[in-house]
Amino acid sequence: MSVASLVICDDHPLLIRGLADLIAGSSRFRIVATCGDGAHGLSAICALQPDLAVIDIAMPKMNGLDLFVQARAAGWTGRGVLLTAAISDQETVHAVAAGVNGIVLKETAGATLIDALEAVLAGQRWMPPDVLQAAVGRARTSRDSSPLALLTPRERQVALMIADGRSNREAASALGLSEGTIKTHIRTIFEKLGADNRTAVALLIARSGARNEVHFRR
Repeated sequence: MSVASLVICDDHPLLIRGLADLIAGSSRFRIVATCGDGAHGLSAICALQPDLAVIDIAMPKMNGLDLFVQARAAGWTGRGVLLTAAISDQETVHAVAAGVNGIVLKETAGATLIDALEAVLAGQRWMPPDVLQAAVGRARTSRDSSPLALLTPRERQVALMIADGRSNREAASALGLSEGTIKTHIRTIFEKLGADNRTAVALLIARSGARNEVHFRR
């Protein structure tokens, strides 16, 4: 079994030491850098291209979510797990939309971090169910929020096409993508919106008024 490289980003030295000791207990991971602020973390991730990064949300110079987004924009293809003492609904929604692979609460990190890293390394998402479900539920019912806020720009386009009754083939043709890619986007949209089918997605969008944003017509 190969060893996964990992960067830890947190502004509390004692917590970094505790996380490092915890991770060192697993032969599956190798820590290649520890960083005490967001700017240093971004530089380390871009330079080292680790398989994984454990990133505190609240850090000086750059918060953890911005760090993740900028690292992705710079070409990093590893997986990121956000570490936090508390996370707001808005931060949760933004994290999901940005493609963050996992969120671990600091109070449970000792018991769950290794499992979370194993899961995201295997291609799964690791999110505290109560945190995610509550945030998504409130996002759906808020007058100021659209279900589309949970989605990436490309997923947003695909979701709007679903609401407009487009087939996978029509969506693929309009967006210049393959039907397989459209199917992948639709699976992710279902997961993020908690929907079981295309009709449910269309209803969520219609109820929010976001269906008026459809720009691709027959």
